[in-house]
Amino acid sequence: MRIEWRTAAAEYKVLEERNIPVMVMEPVRGGRLTQLSSDAEAILKDAHPDWSMASWALRWARRLPQVQVILSGMSTMDQIKDNVATFEEPDELSDADAETLMRAAEAFKKQVSVPCTASRYCCDASTGHCPQSTTVPEIMAEDHGFTAFKGHAMAGFGGAIKNISIGLGSAEGKCWIHSAGTSRTSPWGGEQDAFLESTGAAEPSRQCETKGVAIQSKWEEYKMEYAEKRVDLRETRPEDTERGMRQTQLLFRLNHTVPMSQEYAAVLGELFEGRIGEGSFVAAPLQGVCFDQVSIGKNVIVNSNCLMMSRGGITIEDDAQIAANVSLLSNNHDLYERMVLTCKPIRIKQGAWIGAGATILPGVTVGRYAVVGAASVVTHDVPDFAVAVGNPARVTKMLDSSKFPDGTD
Repeated sequence: MRIEWRTAAAEYKVLEERNIPVMVMEPVRGGRLTQLSSDAEAILKDAHPDWSMASWALRWARRLPQVQVILSGMSTMDQIKDNVATFEEPDELSDADAETLMRAAEAFKKQVSVPCTASRYCCDASTGHCPQSTTVPEIMAEDHGFTAFKGHAMAGFGGAIKNISIGLGSAEGKCWIHSAGTSRTSPWGGEQDAFLESTGAAEPSRQCETKGVAIQSKWEEYKMEYAEKRVDLRETRPEDTERGMRQTQLLFRLNHTVPMSQEYAAVLGELFEGRIGEGSFVAAPLQGVCFDQVSIGKNVIVNSNCLMMSRGGITIEDDAQIAANVSLLSNNHDLYERMVLTCKPIRIKQGAWIGAGATILPGVTVGRYAVVGAASVVTHDVPDFAVAVGNPARVTKMLDSSKFPDGTD
């Protein structure tokens, strides 16, 4: 039986009354519960500085009398040792510890998105609840994933979207879009019109139709920004060819210009069309395409022989470091239509460090102050403060976020 989050206590009680053994799978939620918010982690560390975040989750599951088996996947020897040590300890989670854990859970839930029930009552045009049939459940589902796991992707969109629908799960269809401008406020706090302001929608007194369209339009823009783009090389426009030739010539000039000279800096700025921040340096030789779709922040170091296949877009944030021979591949070829490129953006977040010879594949985000080991092939996102190594790269440890600037934000 799968125990859903909001009915877990009631469903467990049914099993306990019938003396049915319980098996717990994914007690650490695939590792998610080892990456709590700074506030939640501080609460737990204050209570037991020597307990790992994973051990709290295991202890919580172990304290339930009907739990007979706990299945937890482990990726490293350190994780195995920590889990074994947790179960070797005779002490159960005390009532005080359980209360502490609940306080931490409340702090943690503040970073997780709206628990939408996906009833769809709020977006059913046939019942008159939303004339625009705004796809609220789909929006909430995407918002949850990106807010809780990707962090950056909603780009300020995730926080405000929490205010879209009042009373989610209610059949009354009380949509705040329709009632904006009244005194009713979101159960999550904040002003009702925060989202409309972020979308550029009109004043709160405007009709629901206008606001529904604004939200749907903003969501479509978001999906287009992060969705895969396909480029048919057989349909190249003359202006694309001209731009490509110009960039190829600039790249040749850069790779044959004296480094650290004023001429080198000028050619570099022209190649990236000014999208390179103060204090940043890109060493020659550099290879790649579509440098007009690369954005480099401040104080970034890109070492020699970097390959930037940038048609899908590459963003390198402030203070990132990229070692020699790194490949940033934001575009690939369709497996069957080889003349069609499939493109997804790459994002290297603030302070990240990409080791020598690593390859970052399309659509990957490397988190803040994360480390990618030398020669690793990164196929999936790397969380903030994580160390990922191997082919394919896997997270092997988490760094102490408090030791980095703004690491506790």
